[in-house]
Amino acid sequence: MASSNEMNRFENLTADIAVEHSHFAEEMKRAILPSLQYVIFFTPRSGSTWITDTCAATKQLGKPGEYLNPEFIPNAVKSLNTKSPENYLKILRHREKSRNGVFGIQIRAFEIELFDRAAYHDAFGPETKYFFLWRRNLVAQAISLYKAVKSGYYHSTSSKKDTVPTIPYNRDEIMHWIRHILNIENNNYDFCKANGYKPYELIYEDIAGQSKKLVSTLSHILGVDDVELPENSVVSKKIGDNWNLSVEEQFRAENSDFIIQIESQRQIRSKGVIQITDFL
Repeated sequence: MASSNEMNRFENLTADIAVEHSHFAEEMKRAILPSLQYVIFFTPRSGSTWITDTCAATKQLGKPGEYLNPEFIPNAVKSLNTKSPENYLKILRHREKSRNGVFGIQIRAFEIELFDRAAYHDAFGPETKYFFLWRRNLVAQAISLYKAVKSGYYHSTSSKKDTVPTIPYNRDEIMHWIRHILNIENNNYDFCKANGYKPYELIYEDIAGQSKKLVSTLSHILGVDDVELPENSVVSKKIGDNWNLSVEEQFRAENSDFIIQIESQRQIRSKGVIQITDFL
């Protein structure tokens, strides 16, 4: 039986998908690639969906979605009409750039390996701006992920307060998700270091829910002028509540040694490849 990694490789995900080559060729004739690109390396429950929604609402900062997420690739391939990694990124960058030529994407480093490393590096050259999105409170992040996976409820765009099902406390599963996030975070860090990237950090605790602050920071670093966020923009809201806080308190009380061990393994804490962002 093939491993999950093998199954999630771009060529395997797209092997049985029929595409309209003529439609792709026609679109490529008029394709205009972005003039400015940025990549956000992220981990689960770090505010990535909110960032996508906020940037898209400006209509000037691209729409930095998870375009290399294996879960989303089959439908994207059907829409883009190509099974070539190089052409996938070309037509994607044409379609998803904002009107001023800005394209953004959110990536976990392992997705680049599953997609196509050469195609990725060809599309995102040395002029690309990089960001590293992370969360100081890894325990709270893992509890949020545990809750989302168990409930199937990841975020809300409703103006009303939604009811999330009550989830039982499970120490072992929370530990599992802590290790899962740690692995993605360190893999992102290693990839940036290996490729000589010096990403700007975006820290969840500094920006969560502060849409104008996020827009101001990104536009300043990217050099995009006169970016505004519409006052009536609807963006994702976090679903954390008193349950999250009480579970975190219990978990920290019972697992202090484990938490110390995990924190010692977080390479992001070393700041070895990260540019510190002075938020505006």
